[in-house]
Amino acid sequence: MKQKRSSFFLSVLIITVFLLSGCNHEIKNGDFIVPDNHPATALTIGWFVPVDAMLEIVGQDFKPKVVNEDGMTTVMLYIVQSDEHVLDGTSMGTMRTAHLVIPVEPAGNVNVPSGVKNLLVCPVTIVDKSIQLGDKYNTYGFPTYSGEISLEVKQSGSKYNVDATIKTVNGSIEIKGMFDEKGNDQELNSAIYTTKQGFHSYFYGEESMRRIIGGKGNLKLGGQNIISAMQLDKLPYYLKLDRDVTWAFDFDK
Repeated sequence: MKQKRSSFFLSVLIITVFLLSGCNHEIKNGDFIVPDNHPATALTIGWFVPVDAMLEIVGQDFKPKVVNEDGMTTVMLYIVQSDEHVLDGTSMGTMRTAHLVIPVEPAGNVNVPSGVKNLLVCPVTIVDKSIQLGDKYNTYGFPTYSGEISLEVKQSGSKYNVDATIKTVNGSIEIKGMFDEKGNDQELNSAIYTTKQGFHSYFYGEESMRRIIGGKGNLKLGGQNIISAMQLDKLPYYLKLDRDVTWAFDFDK
């Protein structure tokens, strides 16, 4: 009888652990989370630019990272949309943001969290209807503005059709793109730094996605926008599409 009871309780324990692990979607912790049960979609528009052109923008503590065989760095406009994001432990619902980011390497007294290899600076962020998220960015010195952002992705057979827009009071950015279904799963440990003078803030942590490269698109610009302001509007660009994006970031100063 004792052996049967032990076997019974062991079976109950195994089943309970299995059920709990199956229901625990938000396995990550952090100040800023996109959970794996509501992953995001992200579109990157990128331009290759000379390293010297970005020296002043990234600041004296960093140097632009060389990313191709021509000795160029890159500027990327990262547009992301999710049905859910968690900020400081509270569910905040839909998230739409756009980040201008530049890959960098340390050149001064920079705190790089252990295990982080993907370093970026973020000169500009635009948030759509995520006021508290915008407040969080501003508190840590990330120059942040409000606007209207949309990112729509439709699958047609083995292809993805993408339609994205960013509208501010001064101008607009619109792009329609197409991608073939040839993605690779990626996991990154990243740190994103502000370039605002007097701040040494960053957010860092884990992110994962299924990345599809080699997209083709049609870019339209209107009014005053960050692309024309940085004189990128006459340069060729590349596109990347990220599906099933999750992240768990902590903010630090």
